[in-house]
Amino acid sequence: MKRFALSLAAPLICLVLQAQHPWDTNFFNHLSVGVNAGTPGVGADVAMPVCKFIQVRAGFVKMPDFNINASLDVSETQYFDASGTLQQLPEGKLKIQGKPKLANGMIMLDLLPISSFHITVGAYFGGGDIIEMYNREDGALSIINEANDQIAQWNAQNPGNPQKPIGLELGDYLLTPDADGNVRATFSTKKFRPYAGLGFGRAVPRKRIGFRTDIGCMFWGEPAIKCNGETISASDVGGDEGKIIRAMSKIKIYPCISFRLCGRIF
Repeated sequence: MKRFALSLAAPLICLVLQAQHPWDTNFFNHLSVGVNAGTPGVGADVAMPVCKFIQVRAGFVKMPDFNINASLDVSETQYFDASGTLQQLPEGKLKIQGKPKLANGMIMLDLLPISSFHITVGAYFGGGDIIEMYNREDGALSIINEANDQIAQWNAQNPGNPQKPIGLELGDYLLTPDADGNVRATFSTKKFRPYAGLGFGRAVPRKRIGFRTDIGCMFWGEPAIKCNGETISASDVGGDEGKIIRAMSKIKIYPCISFRLCGRIF
């Protein structure tokens, strides 16, 4: 609420400062284009002055694509089919791949109280998923679906000796495939992520070329872990994986450090 009130008050602040410190030009009289890189990702933006002491910036940033390869254990490798025949799964592990999904639009407001020192408030906004994990081969878990169909028939015929369904072990949690034989797990946050920070440099430089650096925080709320659209509670996952997920679920603030190179168009 305080940040929203500040954004509403920005034009009024400009009018007051403009009257006290006349500038030689009017509002939105310059335009700069910049490229940036940092912990939020790499991207581009445009900026204009609202007045001498406030500048506004809007753009897009995306975390570069890179893959992390890992594997998960299959919970069971043997099962009895509907006829009572013992069957063996060919693999006891499944190869999975993870990659970042962090991509955001952004709009920022810079307050310049002293020369090039700036205080920034604004927001990032985009998709909720920031990390994605999935099986590397499409439909790789179809064989598990077929096994679970056989297990369901066995259990219907042998209620006194049921078999557990088969899936992928994430600590104590069992990941089950969708109808297409795939597993997709995501680490998700709020889609609207307020930002506050400070730094040096101007979004619209006084000269043709400018450089700025920023440090701040993106407030994305409490993350959620989802598998095939179903939310997983961190308390449901035991083992080392559970410790990692519980630690990640407590990260409500994402630190942002970024660098921007820009050029003033006019």
